[in-house]
Amino acid sequence: MNFTNYKLKDPIQKIINITNYSISLYSFILNYSVNIKVNVLDDTNQVINSFDTILEGDEYKNWGNNDNYITNLIEKKIHDLYPQSMVNATGPTGFICFTEEDESKENTGDTGFTGPIETSL
Repeated sequence: MNFTNYKLKDPIQKIINITNYSISLYSFILNYSVNIKVNVLDDTNQVINSFDTILEGDEYKNWGNNDNYITNLIEKKIHDLYPQSMVNATGPTGFICFTEEDESKENTGDTGFTGPIETSL
């Protein structure tokens, strides 16, 4: 069976709330580095995005015995996936909203982001 794709004249926006994440350490070299798999999850714990990150050098040294360092670092990396320049400042308060159209625009407003990330797919 072959399908032909057509573009909707009036697109439907699907909003995803990114509210959770999970991590798994899957490669560890003592005194050198750790490789971490990160799953970015929505509010129903469905995987929205996955990425690997390697902690080495100063990031690895700063970890020490404080696991909060890892969670703070991972949260920063998740927020880096959705940079402020992509923020739609007209979105609901406390959320960051993205659309494909927003990716080409630069936001100059302060959204006062404090809550979960809301992204449209």
